[in-house]
Amino acid sequence: MVIKLDTEINNLVDVINLLSISTTYSIGGFTVENIAGNISLDIGDKSTYTAIGRGVLNIEFMPGLRDNLGFFGTPTSDSERTMITSETKQILLVFYDFHGNVALNNALKKASQYLEKYCDGMNVNTEIVT
Repeated sequence: MVIKLDTEINNLVDVINLLSISTTYSIGGFTVENIAGNISLDIGDKSTYTAIGRGVLNIEFMPGLRDNLGFFGTPTSDSERTMITSETKQILLVFYDFHGNVALNNALKKASQYLEKYCDGMNVNTEIVT
């Protein structure tokens, strides 16, 4: 069987998906260059954004990441504005942890290893923000 794909496979996106499946964390993956200013975790308001492959996403009452331009990520979907593309040079991965850091250190270690091994990642830094 031959399957033709209409899009290129992106190693970064594949690694994030593999990490999410293998660690059971919801992970946001973002292009740092497309984030404006400081990032905060907030509760969604009546704002919306265009989610990757989903169209307009209602984020009211959902936990979400926002910058100076508005919301750009939730545990369920990332925005097109900050999505990883073939032009991405620097990424931010956010592991949404609702279980108190029990396995987070191991997941971050695995992320560093995968990024270095499969994506030629360099200068991988991890930090737990509470």
